[in-house]
Amino acid sequence: MFLQIVNLILPIAVSLALGMIGRQRGWFGTEGINAFKNIVCKVMLPLVLFNAMFTAEYSVSALFTVAGCFLGLCLALAIGFGLRRVFPQFGKYMPFMISTCESGMIGYPLIAMLFGTLGMQRFAMADLPQTVFFFSIAASLLQVEDGLKPSASSLLKNIFTAPPFVGMLCGMIPGLLNLDARFSQTALWETYTSLIDFLTGPTTVLILLFLGYSLSFRKELIKPVAVTSLLRFLVMGTVGALVAFIVFRFVPYDRVLLFSILLLFLLPPSFAVPMFSKLEGYEEYISTTISFCTIITLLIFIVMAAITLA
Repeated sequence: MFLQIVNLILPIAVSLALGMIGRQRGWFGTEGINAFKNIVCKVMLPLVLFNAMFTAEYSVSALFTVAGCFLGLCLALAIGFGLRRVFPQFGKYMPFMISTCESGMIGYPLIAMLFGTLGMQRFAMADLPQTVFFFSIAASLLQVEDGLKPSASSLLKNIFTAPPFVGMLCGMIPGLLNLDARFSQTALWETYTSLIDFLTGPTTVLILLFLGYSLSFRKELIKPVAVTSLLRFLVMGTVGALVAFIVFRFVPYDRVLLFSILLLFLLPPSFAVPMFSKLEGYEEYISTTISFCTIITLLIFIVMAAITLA
């Protein structure tokens, strides 16, 4: 088991370290890192999501998982707005630091490292409601916080033009029609899987390089970031456990699905929050909170993986 954990941790640690060294040495630069991010978000991640939804098993358990995770995220957002009244000094974006999840850049690579394709299929069922939640409710409320009034058409545009959701939708339609079962019996299936593996293989490394490059902390931000991060993991950890408990009251126990649900709620805040807000002086608070929560998520993942592999 020790060797398995080392094999899991070492690639993460080395990739993060290379990202940090790359920033210090000027290997990548801001433009290079943004290019990494665009390639992952607009090409590799949609392909990962397409394949996960295309090959997923659609059942009653999937419906309960989708509903449970969506309601859980809504509950976390409501709690976040309640906590903002207690900690007004942390700013108007605190609820979104509490309740959003970076499943694309963090969740899929981590679950794939531990459970492979099966893990991504199970995680996709938990991530689907998260994607809808962010690009509809969270993104809309972010615009409201900035004084805008998003229309129904803009909400739909946010959802249906987001590359991750497009990838999900394109994979879900043939998946629901069970076309993957028919396609897997043909000679082209091996070609398809080889192509997907080849195109998405570098995803995890590019993401970890980006995270290592982005890690940055300032002393004056330690208190607000630490408090926000603590509140986030307390809220999301509790809500995630509650969602898992309720889901498995209605569906048979599935170890990989349980891990997927818990991992979703223990991910860092969404990297897309800055893209849907004006920030207005909160740039460093948001970026540092995301960086700090990312480190905590990786540490939690290592513990969860060690327990799973035991």
